[in-house]
Amino acid sequence: MTLVLVGPVSSFAANGPPVDISNKFAPAAPKRMLTRFADGAGGSPQLSAVSSICTHLGCPILTGSPQWNTAPAPIYNPATKVITCPCHGSQFNVQTGALVGGPAQFPLQRFAVQIQALDVYVDSDPISPTAAGV
Repeated sequence: MTLVLVGPVSSFAANGPPVDISNKFAPAAPKRMLTRFADGAGGSPQLSAVSSICTHLGCPILTGSPQWNTAPAPIYNPATKVITCPCHGSQFNVQTGALVGGPAQFPLQRFAVQIQALDVYVDSDPISPTAAGV
C-alpha cells in the first residue's frame, strides 16, 4: 500500500459532488475521484475513492468528452450516491464503485482511503476485486 496525501478533510465538502484527485498521482496512474459523504457517528468523516473513468468506453466521468459531444459534467445524486456518466448514461455508486445501470458492464475500481490527523490519503493502487469481495 502506497498512500498519497490528497488534501485536508476540510477541503472536501460533506455530501458534495465527487472531486477529481488525479493530479495528486503520477500522470500514468489511474484517474480517480473522491467523495465525502455525511459524517458518521461522532463526526467521523466518511470518504470513498473510485476510478473516474467509465468502464463502458473510457469516458472521463467528471468532465465528459468532446468525442461524444457530452455535457461537461456528470449528474450526481448525493442521496443515492449514484453518479451518471455524461457520455452514455452508465451509473455507478461512488461509495462502492458498483455498477447501478449500463451500458457499462463492469464496476469502477476502488481505492483505499485513510484519514491521518486531519488529512486524507488515498492508496495509489486499486483494491483488488477479491479483496473487495467482488
